[in-house]
Amino acid sequence: MILPSPLAVCIGSCHQPAAPTFKPQPRLFDDPNLPSPRPWGPGKISDEDMRKIEDWLRPEASRGRPQQQQPIPQPVPPPQPAPPPKSRKCSDELVEKLNKKMHKSCNKERSCSIQGDTCASARAKVSAGYGCVRERTELQQKCFGKGDPHYEDHMRQIAEASAALRRCLEVMSAKCG
Repeated sequence: MILPSPLAVCIGSCHQPAAPTFKPQPRLFDDPNLPSPRPWGPGKISDEDMRKIEDWLRPEASRGRPQQQQPIPQPVPPPQPAPPPKSRKCSDELVEKLNKKMHKSCNKERSCSIQGDTCASARAKVSAGYGCVRERTELQQKCFGKGDPHYEDHMRQIAEASAALRRCLEVMSAKCG
């Protein structure tokens, strides 16, 4: 079955579709006894009425307001995988807590020299050195083992802190008698 053209829905059936099985119907205004048809709808729409119609056709949220441009959608980057845990033995929170405690000691001045230190400054640096070695060792023993990504780096830092402590102990012995 072939449906008539959508133009046949036009008021008055004035458009004839091209379907081969369509039988034309008489036009609404073909009757000679009727006055000649006048154009459908108003003749000219005033500018004010046109603005009202356009405003009415806009989405309800923007009626009466100037049209705002919609933002251009930006591509969303793919989600990044979560970083690996810092330790296999401890939570990241515990590693951070011990690391912060360790840096409190290790960030103090710990390097000694015979020429630059007095007995008092050497004692203060020895105290900071003991604290640094103790905190680094605690972090290493609690949270890291062989095979962890940072194990070797932590061992090297413990060795460096221990060497600095030994130098300060020598300076302290020389300066404090």
